[in-house]
Amino acid sequence: MKEMMKRLLFVICLCVWGVLQPVQGNLVQLLAQDNTADAVSLSPRARANAFSALAALPADTDSFFAIAKLGELLSGEIASVIPGADVAAELDGFALGMSEAAAQDLQRLMPLFQVLTEAESPLGEEWCAKAAPDAARAIVAQQREARYRAGELLVQATRDYHLSPIYMVLSCKPGGESLLHQLSVLPLMVPVGADSPMVLMARGSSRGFYLRGDALDLSKAELAPEHEEQIARNLQQARLYVMAEVQGNKLVLVICSNLEEVKHPRRVSQSLLGSDKMAPFDALMQRDALALGSCSPTVVSMREQLNLCTYRITASFMGGVFRRLAGENPAMAAAADALDSLAQQLDTLVPPRTEAEQVMV
Repeated sequence: MKEMMKRLLFVICLCVWGVLQPVQGNLVQLLAQDNTADAVSLSPRARANAFSALAALPADTDSFFAIAKLGELLSGEIASVIPGADVAAELDGFALGMSEAAAQDLQRLMPLFQVLTEAESPLGEEWCAKAAPDAARAIVAQQREARYRAGELLVQATRDYHLSPIYMVLSCKPGGESLLHQLSVLPLMVPVGADSPMVLMARGSSRGFYLRGDALDLSKAELAPEHEEQIARNLQQARLYVMAEVQGNKLVLVICSNLEEVKHPRRVSQSLLGSDKMAPFDALMQRDALALGSCSPTVVSMREQLNLCTYRITASFMGGVFRRLAGENPAMAAAADALDSLAQQLDTLVPPRTEAEQVMV
């Protein structure tokens, strides 16, 4: 269960990136094809009637994804988890949102989330299992070198530990509040013990837990001792909060490093739905759209840089493996040269700082 919760946190972060990356371009293209000149400008309340979960996102949300009529989409799946719940009749919508600051924090901390899952390279493990002894030794040696570099990157990533709030919202139809209260206890179902980095907590009407940075086990990351010690010092006071709260017809889940930064709009007009950012979506709402999303150009650019950086690290890793195996083998040497050349070309496309924010392969 402890491992499942760690992986859940990592999956949440990956889902945030995966969901937010592609939506803006598709919606802009759709809006460009639609004649919006005659579209009626909706009030925040009218927007909330169409996408109720968005009313719980703060006005400074830059990137978001929202679904309407969620209960109809998930009735079969959730009904099997929560017996007796009429999900189709009770659930209304879903929304996920973050500010640009949160996206930048998440990108910088992604190496740390990988360590929390105690992840190792599955690709390298598969290669080692199938490779000849010489190749397996070369892969292991290259992994050790990569892990040393990863330790340097983790020191950088954790030096300024901070994660601005990321919000996930479920909304219900009238009468569905009991379902939200049932779901709100999920963050409390975490294993705790003397050696657990997870601590249950309550704050006002919010319930959840936080991860203690000083209790994290970094041993499976196989870092150099000096890196592990420095990361431990960086995370001595670090906390990652996962808190849930039912607010009327909404269940709001927040992930952040500082609860003082969490914003809960008191009125619809103070939420994202009252922002000018929502004006381009009024036409789609009036056409009963089932999903909406937007992603800031900065976040799209960072996501593209992460993809390029992944390719570069993979090329560099495999180039090093082939170089170790080359010896007098011209084919291996040629493969290493080709991969090194590819990595160098990618260097010209990826800003130097990005690699310090990227999960090592």
